Amino acid sequence: MKNNIDFLFNSQKFEALLSDIEHQRIGKQAKFTQNSKDNKDSRKAFVFGFLGITGCFTLLLPIFFVLLVVIVLSSTVIGMGLMIVLGFAFIAVAATVTILVLRKRAKTILRTDKENYSLTKEYRLLVKEVLLKEIIKSYNDSFEYFPNQGISSQRFYGMQLYSDSLLSSYKAEDYIKGTVGNTAIELCEFSIGKVSGLFLIAQFNKAFHGTTKVLIKKTKSLKVDASEILDGEIGLSIEGNYSDYIAKRDYYDNQPLQVVLLEDPVFNATFDVFSSDQIEARYILSNSLMERILKFKATYDYDLNLVFHESQLYFTINWGANMLEPYGLETSLKETQLQLIQNTHNELSHCLSLIEALNMNSNLWYRP
Repeated sequence: MKNNIDFLFNSQKFEALLSDIEHQRIGKQAKFTQNSKDNKDSRKAFVFGFLGITGCFTLLLPIFFVLLVVIVLSSTVIGMGLMIVLGFAFIAVAATVTILVLRKRAKTILRTDKENYSLTKEYRLLVKEVLLKEIIKSYNDSFEYFPNQGISSQRFYGMQLYSDSLLSSYKAEDYIKGTVGNTAIELCEFSIGKVSGLFLIAQFNKAFHGTTKVLIKKTKSLKVDASEILDGEIGLSIEGNYSDYIAKRDYYDNQPLQVVLLEDPVFNATFDVFSSDQIEARYILSNSLMERILKFKATYDYDLNLVFHESQLYFTINWGANMLEPYGLETSLKETQLQLIQNTHNELSHCLSLIEALNMNSNLWYRP
């Protein structure tokens, strides 16, 4: 993270943006608070109304049953038929009265809930589109930020890492593009199936012709059948916990890849490496690069996957968190502006630390 951010914290432009957003926040918060109060009153009225109507009809039920007993004892077919009709009429009237009395309250509750959701959503988007854009640009002036956009599902599929059946569930937001040193990058948050995290594409500074996958190993879990233990036998089954991943990890474009065993035993124990070119894979995954990737993995302890294909690096971190989310309506940005800047810079450093770890801007990676 940049150590000196006073230039942004004290800038006139930032202060003007902050003042305008704070003014809008106060107005939206007042409306949100009033809606919440009205909603609370409506919920109470709804509950008491429901209990009151229920109580009234409960008091009428004994009278209804007394009439039923009298008619049954009279053993008249006409009387019994009349009682059945009256019973259905009683139920219909009870339901109608309940709906009419409580419907307005229920609609008010739904309306205010929806309005409060919209107020919160509008405010968060306002902060992202106005304030976070400035903060992100202060981190790297080449960065452009589009909060409601993301890298397309077609390009995400370029990793050929996740099951095809899940692509329709792919969602992305908080899209950033720019350059880090001499490396052009794009990144966004993604979710697909049960997996969510960061998706990054970097334009590799070396022209490669093959495909190399560096994939986190599937973790194993042991299942023990307790009944077999009692019989003196233990039944074990091993299952990978990455059901959202493709079954054929060692394939790309339906072509088989070769297993690559590298010189670093720790790297081999942490990642599965597959490539269409053994020599090229070893050129990419030098000893120093493997050390950097392992250090990154040890530092953040997230599942990560890398795919090198046609001069591009595709990279996912499955951290399951939601980055670049501003504070809610209840928080004054004037009181927390420094923390907001620091948090945003930290998150960006967190996202881009692998680019630094890969040292992609050294002469080793420059295009000839």
